Amino acid sequence: MNRAYPISIATLAFANYLVRLRDKKVGTKHHTNMGSNMYSEYQNNPDTCSNEQWNILIVDDDIDVHAATEFALKGVRIHNRNINFSHAYSAREAIDWLKQPPEKIDLILLDMVMEARDAGLKLAQWLHNQTPSDDKPIVVLRTGQPGNLTIKEALATGLFDGLLEKSSVTFRHLVDFLNAMLAVKANQL
Repeated sequence: MNRAYPISIATLAFANYLVRLRDKKVGTKHHTNMGSNMYSEYQNNPDTCSNEQWNILIVDDDIDVHAATEFALKGVRIHNRNINFSHAYSAREAIDWLKQPPEKIDLILLDMVMEARDAGLKLAQWLHNQTPSDDKPIVVLRTGQPGNLTIKEALATGLFDGLLEKSSVTFRHLVDFLNAMLAVKANQL
């Protein structure tokens, strides 16, 4: 679903900063000691490009988070696959979308506090109860505030496969994190 919302100057500046940082640190060959073979996949080499893609659903009520994430990860390949983003702006919208998705979702970046303080938790519980384990996407809690739960409590529920704190995530951290999370699915193919 595409929505036309204005994007703040701060968000565009931050996304631009992330892209410049990515291009500076990742896009050159002399940075081979960064600890992950994913960086070599940043460049779209026609000899190694796959037509397959990772389908990532961003569930967040902040349009700027959607825009910054998509802008920062533009052109990045994880395990030799492009990233395709889908968007939901509330837990309710995500549930409606997940009931009949146009494509299988590999990973969900999920905010905790949206239309309610526990909206993300309720969505994760719904997903856990309604999705067969072999079809279940990776669920990553990406939040600035965990709502009624502490971060430790949220992870202890077993409903989330990982955690990203919005306030401390950098481009490199985000790409390394996605690389690690999607490695399991990449090895299943």
